[in-house]
Amino acid sequence: MPRLLKYDPKMMMSILKKASDEDISILEIDSIKLIVNFKWRAYTKNFFIKRLIYQLIFLLGILLDIIFSVSEEIQNDPQAKLGTAIGTRALSMLF
Repeated sequence: MPRLLKYDPKMMMSILKKASDEDISILEIDSIKLIVNFKWRAYTKNFFIKRLIYQLIFLLGILLDIIFSVSEEIQNDPQAKLGTAIGTRALSMLF
């Protein structure tokens, strides 16, 4: 099993998924729990943390866009309004 995890981890997880689709109790076996926990700590946790950071940056861009679009100071100066609108929308489009 360690070789399978090392050389083809996707195949191992697809085998586990097919087996758990048929019988969910297979996930209660200690060795299977260790494999799933290892995969979670090694790969999946970092993936979801990165996605959370991207979503928070996107949300920040939207909030900045809303704040700058309703600000009376910026609405009085069309050049500043254009610059902040382009900047915040460009940041949001990156994500």
